[in-house]
Amino acid sequence: YHEEVVNELKAMDFGGRRLAVAVVPFIQHMHLAYACADVVVARAGAVTCSELIDTGTPAILIPSPNVTNDHQRKNAVAMTNIGGATMLDERELTSRTLLKTITGLLQDPEAVEKMQLAALAAAPQVPPGVTIAKHIIQMQTNKAGLC
Repeated sequence: YHEEVVNELKAMDFGGRRLAVAVVPFIQHMHLAYACADVVVARAGAVTCSELIDTGTPAILIPSPNVTNDHQRKNAVAMTNIGGATMLDERELTSRTLLKTITGLLQDPEAVEKMQLAALAAAPQVPPGVTIAKHIIQMQTNKAGLC
């Protein structure tokens, strides 16, 4: 998909405007990319959604239809329900619908700010790593009493 999207963007006419868009196949340090982004266009995998919530990054989510039990759609719906994202169905996706959605958000800074605040409000107050570590310690403590 990556090369196809890049080629489509190069071929599109934006009325003489240059869009500040980066389409990349992989990013090692997503939190830095999210910090630079006004809006992210992404699939709706669990890790992506958790990173978007954690960083308060507004998103346009396009769930992959090629995943088990349609779990990306469920993630995207949850993100939309909390107000941190909007969702586009891949069956309805064209370069024009995507551009319309992106420009619609970028032309409405209040909507983008609401999405940021909604995503941040949904973030866990205790970092998940701390919660996981507490559960592991508790399991070890319980196990020690049994052995």
